[in-house]
Amino acid sequence: MSPSFPRYPDLAWTGVGLAISGLGVWIALAGPEGRLPVHFGVSGQADRYGGREEIGALLIGLGLLAAIGAYGFGWFAARAAEASRASSLRVSQALIGSTMLAVAVMISATSLSRAESIATALPMALLSFTFLVVGAFLG
Repeated sequence: MSPSFPRYPDLAWTGVGLAISGLGVWIALAGPEGRLPVHFGVSGQADRYGGREEIGALLIGLGLLAAIGAYGFGWFAARAAEASRASSLRVSQALIGSTMLAVAVMISATSLSRAESIATALPMALLSFTFLVVGAFLG
């Protein structure tokens, strides 16, 4: 397989990671001030709060990990000796990128809306769907 790198999926998934980091920068610098939920306990109730800087830093780190991971999977896929290995690396790249995007959306939505609980139907459905997709590929 010839190493034609980067390909459009590599750039797209790397862009998703950088967009997540950009959202984190925006939240840290211009997001809502005051107490924002940072962690939810097993019951679904917010049990720890922080400022916009903490939420922003979390998303910046998540986005950078997603961008580095997406670019790395693409780099290894372009140099894979077997087509099946390259294909599995591409699937892994898409899985990690989409999972990071889903997690970033959930973090942003629950924190910026100042949700006191994620035990309602919509957040639980999104969380369940994310775990279902990840489990389908990893299992």
